[in-house]
Amino acid sequence: MGTGAPGRGQPERRGRDFAPVPYPTQTERLAAHVVGLRYEAIPRPAVDKMKEHIVHHLGLALRGLSTREGRQAVRIAESFGHEGSATIIGRRNRTAPMEAAFANTTLMRSDFLDDVLFPAGVHAALVTLPPALAVAEERHCSGRELLTALIAAYDVIGKLGNPAAMASARAPRRPTIPFGPFGGAAAVARLLGLSEHRTAHALGYAAHSGMGLSEGDFVTHYYSLVARNGLMAALAADHGGQAALAVMEGRFGFWNTFFTGVPASLDDSLDTLGTDFEILNATTKRYPGTGLNIVPIELTTRLVRDHAVAAANTRSVTLFLPVEREHFVTGHMHPPFGSEVAARSSSVLAIATILATGRLDPDLVSDYTRPDLVELCGRISVVLEKGHPIRYARVEVDTSDGRRLVAEGHDHAFDPADWLDWLSIGGTDVLGSDAVAGLVDAIDRLDDIDDLSSLTALLRPRYRDPLPTTD
Repeated sequence: MGTGAPGRGQPERRGRDFAPVPYPTQTERLAAHVVGLRYEAIPRPAVDKMKEHIVHHLGLALRGLSTREGRQAVRIAESFGHEGSATIIGRRNRTAPMEAAFANTTLMRSDFLDDVLFPAGVHAALVTLPPALAVAEERHCSGRELLTALIAAYDVIGKLGNPAAMASARAPRRPTIPFGPFGGAAAVARLLGLSEHRTAHALGYAAHSGMGLSEGDFVTHYYSLVARNGLMAALAADHGGQAALAVMEGRFGFWNTFFTGVPASLDDSLDTLGTDFEILNATTKRYPGTGLNIVPIELTTRLVRDHAVAAANTRSVTLFLPVEREHFVTGHMHPPFGSEVAARSSSVLAIATILATGRLDPDLVSDYTRPDLVELCGRISVVLEKGHPIRYARVEVDTSDGRRLVAEGHDHAFDPADWLDWLSIGGTDVLGSDAVAGLVDAIDRLDDIDDLSSLTALLRPRYRDPLPTTD
């Protein structure tokens, strides 16, 4: 039975949580929202946005089957057999939900075009959609149940991650690493039908899954482990596992371990549960690299387009960014770059490629050691300023003819993609054009689908696996 969600002001808890903590705890407040959220209470724009993000990531997964990382993830997931109840996107045989969640996360990540939830900076779909899809298929959940679980999971990630200044972390790390497991745990707990009490324990287990280092390159399956951990947290709670309910705010809890303490605005953030839906603060990406660079890239592209700016007539560029990006060094680093991953994350290199070609050219970014690009990067200075929202950027270009051109912004929203076009890019070769068209129709009607297994069946090739998993 669920414990309910008593109001604040009740007696504080002591004992195993090491310090007095107000009741209900943070995990209990979040659990009340996850369990209590009703599909009918979700505004239509939030539902439509969630569908858009589902389509986006399914398209990425279908493309990911042709990448080395994607094939490796499939081999890992299928290494213990092919018997199971969950679909690996683009494969005929099913496997266990844990393994399917692992593989599908890597498939969705392989093109680096995932989504970003701002201001938290978390790649929310990567760590919520794969585990949720696997469990929803295995448990024959409805489309409404999937949508509600995912929207609740985005809320959990955002309400925790938004108030947390990553610059105050004990060590710099990507925001998805500490906050991602909470999303997977929330989505799966909802789909499993856990009580508020069990869901709070699932979130408690997720708090122990904060992982990953900023040293060196991304581990290939970095986010796949996070997604798998979220699913495991919910399963542990479902089978009676118990975590400290004050695991977030306790003396030796999540905030005091990874950060400098409980964020001052966290209570205000949690108070918006059920009224401010975090999926509306998320954006998909249309080019590889960190989502924090979307605004400076779009600003620079606009200057180049509107004022005939090019490498030949650019004397210098100054890029102003929020000081909160101080520890996210790869986001604004200069050459030499240690790897393509680091180069792709650099706003400096992105601006240099736009000056060179008039647009952000991913192929040119991959050629990051080119002397002309390195020289252009040398004309670009970065200034970190206080007092700006996390996505803020200002680009100032001084031209050789004496002009100073300025573009400034703190947000950018891409127009929604055409679903059929997007899914056809990788899906036609893998699934066939009829299945892709059926998939578009199924997601459009997701609210009315009674059993998610009818949708996931469209993600499996009908006759054979068209792409080998060997390199």
